[in-house]
Amino acid sequence: MDSSLYFFIQQAFEHAGDAISIHKTDGTLLQVNKAFCKLTGIEKEEIVGRKCYEVVHNEHVFPYFCPIIRVVEDLKHQKIEFSMDGRYFLVSIYPVIEKGNNISAIIHIIKDITDIKKREIEIKTAYKFLKDIMDAIAEPIIVVDKNYEIKLMNKAACDLCTASDESLLCYKLFHELDNQCNCKKQPCPIEEVKKTGKPVKVVHKHTMHDGKVFYFEIIASPLYEDDGTFNAAVESIRDITERKLVEEEINMYAKELEESNRFKDLFTDIMYHDLLNPIGLAMSYLELLLISEKDDEKRKILTKIQNSLGNAVELMETATKLSKIQFSENIEFEDIDIKKIIDEVLDCFSYLSRTLGVKIENRITHPMFVKANRIIEEVFMNLISNTLKYASEGKRVIIEGEDRGDMYLIKVIDFGVGVEDKYKSIIFDRFTRKKKSGVKGSGLGLTIAGKIMELHRGKIWVEDNPEGGAVFVVEIPKLQKNKQESSHTSGLSSIA
Repeated sequence: MDSSLYFFIQQAFEHAGDAISIHKTDGTLLQVNKAFCKLTGIEKEEIVGRKCYEVVHNEHVFPYFCPIIRVVEDLKHQKIEFSMDGRYFLVSIYPVIEKGNNISAIIHIIKDITDIKKREIEIKTAYKFLKDIMDAIAEPIIVVDKNYEIKLMNKAACDLCTASDESLLCYKLFHELDNQCNCKKQPCPIEEVKKTGKPVKVVHKHTMHDGKVFYFEIIASPLYEDDGTFNAAVESIRDITERKLVEEEINMYAKELEESNRFKDLFTDIMYHDLLNPIGLAMSYLELLLISEKDDEKRKILTKIQNSLGNAVELMETATKLSKIQFSENIEFEDIDIKKIIDEVLDCFSYLSRTLGVKIENRITHPMFVKANRIIEEVFMNLISNTLKYASEGKRVIIEGEDRGDMYLIKVIDFGVGVEDKYKSIIFDRFTRKKKSGVKGSGLGLTIAGKIMELHRGKIWVEDNPEGGAVFVVEIPKLQKNKQESSHTSGLSSIA
């Protein structure tokens, strides 16, 4: 052998990081390197010639687990791990075989794997901790890689699919399919995560072996490699069967209700028109009879009949209006100035108020913009009408407006007899009205006003007027974009 090559091999042997020894088949040490001396804490001169099991294990014979015995028997290299003094070692033993399958020497390499072993233990401990956490979660959780193979599943997931083999493909385990889900109604969460790169939520319908149907909500979140490529997805599975069945019942009920409302509206329209026509005809004949009739007693009777028919017409009109409002869901809203609406309403009642001798003071002087439907006018029509009906003896009505931050308050104040406490909570119910001689009405006006305010996310209520009488209060949200412009004061501006 070339001397330089021999020197190189000798230096590599001497300075190798692993502990290397060469010995005979009986364990007699022939040569060791520095790392071996450091490991054993014995100088080379004291090692060579001794038995390996004496130096390494402090034994008088080969330990039962010593791989040298198997190397001599099988003529093949062996590996074994062992621990000593809190450290872990990997022992690799290679036979030097001559002609005739005779072993001339054995190379013994000891590698300190303590750090590697500790990391393995830490990883196993962390894995067990993670698995315990996952098993403690009541909802099924699985980890599925990009090839649809289940890498991890908690106890709840195992119970769900009645299997514990974590190497199964997800679509076989949960759907009993040969390929991944591709139905639009039941999209594959793995495919959706691959497309979007974001967490996704899908709903799957599962039919079990016993024929029972279950609905599951699956939330899949992506896991990435260090280079950013998609690696796997964590799926949490929630049983939403009960919720889904309730939703289906609600949808079915909603359809039935919609159909019922459609027929109700049709019935209301038919009843309204079919009843209104003969009543209108009867009132026309009554007017002719009143013109031609000279007898005062008969005229009184005809007038009572006319008033009764008028009440019937008003009842049908208000009932129809209430029916339309009560089931309105998609009404259109626009920017409306409440002050302008009130001005128009007061103009309609100007003749009646003068006839009754009632002075209406409108103290709203600035615009009050809200998001509303024109039907809001009906609220103030009812309030002013009721005030003139029930509080005309007060001879005075005041309308005020207040800015309450995000809301407007409009007050209709009268000075009549007021509303008793027992009526305050029920006057907005159907067919509830205060009795007063000579006053006709259906008792639906305030009910309609209340329903309209509900549609506008507002309120309406009644309070006592400290000076005697009642105060009807309307609260309605302001139009936010005009918040700075739509404040108003309470100065006297007009007399209707």
